[in-house]
Amino acid sequence: MRTIKLASIGGFVVAPALHFWYGPGLSFCVNRLVPRIIPGSKEFVSTRFGGAFVGMLIDQLTFSFLCNGGVIFGMEYLSRWDVKKAYDSMTSKLWETQLANWKVITISCSLCQLYWILLEYLPELDFKSWNPKVSH
Repeated sequence: MRTIKLASIGGFVVAPALHFWYGPGLSFCVNRLVPRIIPGSKEFVSTRFGGAFVGMLIDQLTFSFLCNGGVIFGMEYLSRWDVKKAYDSMTSKLWETQLANWKVITISCSLCQLYWILLEYLPELDFKSWNPKVSH
């Protein structure tokens, strides 16, 4: 049953989110949004390492929380069919899960992915299985 739940969440929530995030989302944030918000960052972001580093920061500080929170909430909701309990469980487990992701390999994998595969090529690739997730 757990496999069916996780496959459902992965197929209907995580996979579309990753498709849009690693497609136009992250590229827009790194190439257009960051230079508008932070003056003088256009030169740093335009370098290969700078774009990968800024992309990794944005990815790990924003999207990974949403993705991990969605997986935890979905698993808890499909187990109990109670939104309040699922939300409470997600809020209590999210930070611990995020720290576990960061301690394992997520940051280095994200940085390598964004360094060796330029942002403009990400929409053409399939990264649904690339981002490691820590199952609770």
